[in-house]
Amino acid sequence: NYSSFALENEKYVLRDNPDEAARVAVGVSGAEYQLKVKSDGSALTAYEVVAGVPVGFKDIVTLSEDGVVQLINNEYSRDILNKYERNALGMGQTLAAYVTKSVTCCAGEVEVTNGFNVRFLKPVTVRDVEYIAEDANGATGVVTVDLAESIECFTGKTFKEVPEYFTTFGLSMSVNKDEWTTTYNGGVLGTSLLKNTTIAGLFNVDTTDPAHPLITFTNNTAVLNEFTVRVPLTITHVWGTMTKDVDVVIGRTIGGNSNGRK
Repeated sequence: NYSSFALENEKYVLRDNPDEAARVAVGVSGAEYQLKVKSDGSALTAYEVVAGVPVGFKDIVTLSEDGVVQLINNEYSRDILNKYERNALGMGQTLAAYVTKSVTCCAGEVEVTNGFNVRFLKPVTVRDVEYIAEDANGATGVVTVDLAESIECFTGKTFKEVPEYFTTFGLSMSVNKDEWTTTYNGGVLGTSLLKNTTIAGLFNVDTTDPAHPLITFTNNTAVLNEFTVRVPLTITHVWGTMTKDVDVVIGRTIGGNSNGRK
């Protein structure tokens, strides 16, 4: 009876990836999570583990009946999602949900053994960028740095290239000038505060255009050697908050030293 081989009730389900052993994820916070799929294949659950004991759990990925895989926005999913950069696709790195197909045939339910991973990429990254603003006196004595150049979407495009990303990700940026450090006058990055130097007033932060927050350095008189200012940049978006240092190198003025940079 060939009718008994007819396929019915095809559906997708979440399953544990057969290529991975116990699924353990570490979040940005350092918290450890054990990832388990619900028996009905409808959700991937993260169990926060402390000293080997689960202390809480939340569903972080769901699969609807019509086959839509969705990442749930909560503190567990955000912690795991933002741990690794978008190209970190190894086992135990970028968050992935393993999907396979379940069909009913031959008077029973059968699952297709070959499934696939749905990967959730870190949505926003701060590039390792060193701005180099040479010859700070130049024609006008003004050096401008656009911080949007350092922020990158999971597509690889920067927020300067695609400013509508700001709305898409609900992104905002902030910098606290009191936290900036510098190598000026023998200072040490991470230690020597810019605000304690005689040139602190030469820097300005302009956030009038949220798509292009600008740092401006203005110098028309002083003879300066090349120096670096480290700016902790805090980025907040719908999937989390991060802070990363951005280095701005101010090139020497005429008569100053370039510290070997050509």
